[in-house]
Amino acid sequence: MNKTIIILLGASLLVVGGGAVVLRNREKEGKPIASMHRYVLWEKPKALTEELALSYARQALAQDGLNTNLWQPVHDGRLTAWGKRTDGFAVRNPNNSNLVCIAFRSGETPTRFVGVYLLEDILMCQSSIQK
Repeated sequence: MNKTIIILLGASLLVVGGGAVVLRNREKEGKPIASMHRYVLWEKPKALTEELALSYARQALAQDGLNTNLWQPVHDGRLTAWGKRTDGFAVRNPNNSNLVCIAFRSGETPTRFVGVYLLEDILMCQSSIQK
């Protein structure tokens, strides 16, 4: 009898713990934790400029359901180890000049990072939140 109670108690703790993990990692509708967006450009740019990257990064945030008037690009020290800072907010990958990352903040919400990658006439934006 005692053995059965202990087994049932252990199994129920596993179920409750597993449910808590699933609910904790669940994404909020309209504001994904990570997303990927692909844009085909009308003409192939010679290089990925900060203006082009910032424009499409904002578009990616809008497609994630975020208000781009509230999310502003910021300087984030966590990106300095990743690449070289440009004159503005973007940090450029030292191994690939067509790959930049831009950090965005809105109030007290976690920083959202948008990686922008140019490959010929295709621009990829990956939006994510650091855990």
